[in-house]
Amino acid sequence: MSQRKSQAERRAHTQSAVLNSAIELFGSQGFHNTSLEDIANHCGVTIRPIYHYFGNKLKLFEAVTEAMEANILLTFSEAKETPQANPVLASLDGFLDLCCQADFRQIVLLDSPNVLGRKRWLNTEVSQQAKQHLLKSAEQSADHWPIEKLELITRVVMASFAEIGLYIAEAEDLIGARKHVDELIVSLLQPLARQP
Repeated sequence: MSQRKSQAERRAHTQSAVLNSAIELFGSQGFHNTSLEDIANHCGVTIRPIYHYFGNKLKLFEAVTEAMEANILLTFSEAKETPQANPVLASLDGFLDLCCQADFRQIVLLDSPNVLGRKRWLNTEVSQQAKQHLLKSAEQSADHWPIEKLELITRVVMASFAEIGLYIAEAEDLIGARKHVDELIVSLLQPLARQP
């Protein structure tokens, strides 16, 4: 029994090592400039376990993308604890922070739409959970956000994520791009709120 557990632990360790190495290399070099051999060498395994656990390079990249996208939900959880007037804007703020991280930009914003397809995002579990989070956040701000516009606001925010992220990802001046996005979001979303 303990031997089987030890074997399971070794498998989990190898999978985790491969995934972490893939995140690091895809994040720093990009999908097209990273080979499975690079990843295997980086984490100290042969290429065989990568095929065994992940199938191929594309499926490994999809697993990496999903792991990186899960960070969006973490920022949303943190936004709930932020003493900010509008939880929708707080959630967007957390997403913008991610967009300024090099590995997130490379994997999720630059490579993923080209490698996995732009439409994929709308059907992911993270996307669905993000939409539900934003809808609940907007409902909690019902004194500021018109109830009849909540679904529309949520859709607009979700649709904006990809374009906002790409704008930041492609910018030479990240700080300036982030500032422009912050200003635009406030100017677009604030008029939708009811004035007290």
